Amino acid sequence: MKKRLLVLLMAFAVCHGLHAQNTGEQRLFNLVLPDNTVVSYEVTNGIDIHFQDSLMVVNGMGFHMEDFVKYYFSEGGEGNGQASLFSSGWNWWSSYVELDGTSSLQGLESSLGANGVMVKSQNDGYVSYLDGYGWYGSLTSINNESTYQVKANAACTVRLTGATAHPADHPITLGSGWSWIGYPVAASMGVEDALASIEPQDGDMLKSQNDGYASYLDGYGWYGSLNTLHPGMGLMYKSNAAAAMTLVYPESGTRAGLKANQTTAGNHWRPNLTAYPDNMTVTAVVELDDVELQGESYELAAFADGECRGSARLMYVEPIGRYVAFLTIAGDEAAELRFRLYDAVTGNVMETLHATSLPYETNAIVGSLAAPYVVSFSSTTGIGEEPESHIAGGKLYVRSAGKDGSVVVSDVLGRVVYSQPIREEACVIDLDRLAPNTLYIIKVNNQTLKFIKQ
Repeated sequence: MKKRLLVLLMAFAVCHGLHAQNTGEQRLFNLVLPDNTVVSYEVTNGIDIHFQDSLMVVNGMGFHMEDFVKYYFSEGGEGNGQASLFSSGWNWWSSYVELDGTSSLQGLESSLGANGVMVKSQNDGYVSYLDGYGWYGSLTSINNESTYQVKANAACTVRLTGATAHPADHPITLGSGWSWIGYPVAASMGVEDALASIEPQDGDMLKSQNDGYASYLDGYGWYGSLNTLHPGMGLMYKSNAAAAMTLVYPESGTRAGLKANQTTAGNHWRPNLTAYPDNMTVTAVVELDDVELQGESYELAAFADGECRGSARLMYVEPIGRYVAFLTIAGDEAAELRFRLYDAVTGNVMETLHATSLPYETNAIVGSLAAPYVVSFSSTTGIGEEPESHIAGGKLYVRSAGKDGSVVVSDVLGRVVYSQPIREEACVIDLDRLAPNTLYIIKVNNQTLKFIKQ
């Protein structure tokens, strides 16, 4: 893979005739590969990023999106500093260069400029950008011990200059409950290594915005979708201890501790996790017809009003001997969450429209490794008095609580595209009859549900 990246880099430089002016100002573009190896390239004269088909092009260097799981910028040459690529929307951010309070906040604000909307802290307020006037608010300084939520109105690169921080100089207090903690380390590190200085309690959690979360299982250690911390990552820690703990990151971790994070890259459903500032977590097992699913081909997703808010593939957790979905669900305000299931082997989407639902609540922790939340799907029975639908084998199965009746399928304009009496409580609709990517209204007797043909 490294060879492929290098060949692709050279091809872009030759084909496009790109010549970077060397200003003596060097920065490093760092790719984190699936095995957590970091490959770095020098870039000069600013950072230019755009996307072309399946490639990300950085200063004329092309990289296949599937070849890496994360990327970040750092300073090279004689200087030190941090360059962070912010997505449009919300970004959890921390710094691994020495911050000095007010002037560092001013540097962050200046680098964001008109691309900035808000910088928010956990306990020290926030500042927001007023077009034509600048930044105003109650947040007056930033520090290395904290994570900040930064909202941008466009993708942009933000640069801070300074010496690389030493984590021993930045002990972090973990109080009972949630703490927005920074990661003042200029190197990637496994979760077990990073948190070696504390004594976590059963059910403690470390979570990120885009890289999942890890939960502590007493007697076994940390398990979840978040396995490795990367420079600049914003984090939140939930402590179940009654007394405060002090976290001091080591300067570096072990090579063996570096393991790939399970992100939504490559999932059937790809939520936009930066569209919202906050999230909640659901540690779940999945049942179909009262049988717990086994295998990593299944993907569980949460939806609110038809929008995917989070997705996760099942993964095997050895200490409990079960396949678990570590689901991070983005949001901010109250919403009803419903679940869908995808089987990557068959391509089937099992969607029980009136299945188990949850209310979204910021920072809620639903389920645990000791007692996972159960998301149930059924292919044979209705739920209460509601009609039920699921998909299997390219067909839509609709079932009513009553034995007699009819099903009528119409589009959003009210045009009937299919109708059929229900015999023995159920009917089967061939999906080839329906147009793809279209919303249909399905009326079963006097009850209504909605369905989107994938």
